Amino acid sequence: MEFNFNGKGAIFTWKEFGLITGLKMEHSLDVTPPPSSNRIRNKYFGDIKKIRNCDIRNSFINLKHSKLEDKDNMIKLTLIYFLECDTLGKESQVGINEQHLSMVEDLNYFNQFAWGLEFYNVIIISMHRVLGLRQGKLNESATYSLCGFPLAFQIWGYETISLMGDLYANKVDDSFLRICNWEDKGHTIFFRQVGIDVFGNNQQYHPVHHDTHMHDATEDVAMGDEGGALDLNMNVVDDDNEVQYVTP
Repeated sequence: MEFNFNGKGAIFTWKEFGLITGLKMEHSLDVTPPPSSNRIRNKYFGDIKKIRNCDIRNSFINLKHSKLEDKDNMIKLTLIYFLECDTLGKESQVGINEQHLSMVEDLNYFNQFAWGLEFYNVIIISMHRVLGLRQGKLNESATYSLCGFPLAFQIWGYETISLMGDLYANKVDDSFLRICNWEDKGHTIFFRQVGIDVFGNNQQYHPVHHDTHMHDATEDVAMGDEGGALDLNMNVVDDDNEVQYVTP
């Protein structure tokens, strides 16, 4: 995504996302995908037609308070809980990607998967959708949910607009993982106040050019499984606040 800060440009692409989070951004697996399996689904969610985030959370909490003989299942459900309810950051009523329940059966494959690429795709589509809602005035509550690890976008703001970093965070380190270099100042930040403090400020600010940044035509869009660009103008459907791809 490309932004215009009073005539000064800055872009947030999959390269910036990877630089900030340190997550894997390319599909280069040393193992083959595991065969499709419904074992976890049938065992823990068998009577649920559409598994939602709240179902993952409830199942995880119930297992924490019970004696689980198969500790491997607890590890796998913990990974699914962390993936769906934390890093993908979806609302409780949104359905999960049930393919993840099959992928986690092979922990080697699951751990090597390019989750950074998936998180980036989700946040870019989520941000495009939110901008569409604001411009179309479809959401009268003026509140929106961002999915797909939006913390990376917040850190990018600190790194890119130095004034924003000075006002709202403390830089505590200078490590390779940019996300580990910042901590907040412990107070609530309101969007309207950001507009006043940063974009209404007479102080000059300059978007920072990241050392690893190389601009090309596909940087600003979500990337497919094989590294190709996804078309963000594709047809999408809105299902329980979830944006889904519509296959031809």
